[in-house]
Amino acid sequence: MSCFRILYFDFPHLLDLLPFALKRAFEERVLGQYKIGVIGPIASGKSHMCRRLAERSKLLGIPCLHVSYDQLTRELYAEQSPEAEQVRERIVELLGSDTRDADGSMNRKIMAARLFAPDCPEETRRTIEKAITPHVLRMEQELLTGFRGLVLIECATLLEMGLMGRVNNHVIVVESLEHDAMLLARQIDRKFAADVARHQSTADELANLANRLIRNDRGGFVLRYANRMSETRDDLNRDTTELMRQVLSVLPSILDETEALC
Repeated sequence: MSCFRILYFDFPHLLDLLPFALKRAFEERVLGQYKIGVIGPIASGKSHMCRRLAERSKLLGIPCLHVSYDQLTRELYAEQSPEAEQVRERIVELLGSDTRDADGSMNRKIMAARLFAPDCPEETRRTIEKAITPHVLRMEQELLTGFRGLVLIECATLLEMGLMGRVNNHVIVVESLEHDAMLLARQIDRKFAADVARHQSTADELANLANRLIRNDRGGFVLRYANRMSETRDDLNRDTTELMRQVLSVLPSILDETEALC
């Protein structure tokens, strides 16, 4: 799968215009924000991993903020603003009037089925993605304002959308070793999961694409995390502790931020 980048010119951010190394240094040493993108295929357990890592981080005295692009999108659909209404109207225009319920809310189940159907044009997905993303990035920025600590930005397609720079090329690739069990636990239809997977990279593809960008930009890291449904509490604690150790090894200065808050 090839790596493509989408530029959202209608959401400029001054930090995004800085050279890579300078942007990272400013965010970490001045703003105190250590960002990591969390990516992975459908039903790989990204949210579960984020919650576990956030808990471990806070136990170490490191503030942690989990930002889910999916959750921000949900909030955008419910937001009462002219901009959000324009997004809703655009989705209805592209996917059909039944994607909006009688109360005005968006029917995400119908939307997803249409977006990932085999006959849905790629251009339709790109158009809706481009309409939503600037608002999600704006909402993300509002959450980050004044926060200092570890920031986990969960977005399955962060890399494909060309947003690796948002996390300074720092990513954790999450995969599931028991994919069918994960689908069952989340009550996700296998056919729908297969339709979505056709438009997503595998964990190995994501890691390879991320490493390619990191080599080009001469900075960043890729960590891997494998979720297992059959894990015991001790297994979870051990795996999360090991992942936290790896995070601290690649972001050692985050401990300086912790000491500054004490």
